[in-house]
Amino acid sequence: MLSKKQKIVAPANGFPQQYQNLLPVIYSHARIMVRDVQGDIFFVFPFNLLMARSNDKYITLSILEGVAIKERLHPMPLKEFIETLPPDLFWAQGRFFTVNTLRLTGICRHRTELVFDHTHNIKLEHRIPQALDEFLLKKS
Repeated sequence: MLSKKQKIVAPANGFPQQYQNLLPVIYSHARIMVRDVQGDIFFVFPFNLLMARSNDKYITLSILEGVAIKERLHPMPLKEFIETLPPDLFWAQGRFFTVNTLRLTGICRHRTELVFDHTHNIKLEHRIPQALDEFLLKKS
């Protein structure tokens, strides 16, 4: 039984426990305005953007909404989009994709998939650079 001085701390905004100490970092970044190819405008917290992939003149944004990953096309080159992202949350190597470093938890090389939060897999069309393995080793 809890005494009157003890408090039960619930997860803030439903974030998993491993991200509780990162909430000040997560909310310190402004939301990113994104316009999809239909012209609809929406705002995304950088923490919920898992990755961005290059598709010629468009980029495919993989956004975590609840427990599902939604993919949206954004009419902007990846190089310009990376400049709008917070550099302490995203890692870009090469010109094909950038990933959210807080959410990336693994790599499946034989299927060319990135694993986010140990549960969400995203398949890549290009091979995964070796530098990403080295980055994950430094992170852990």
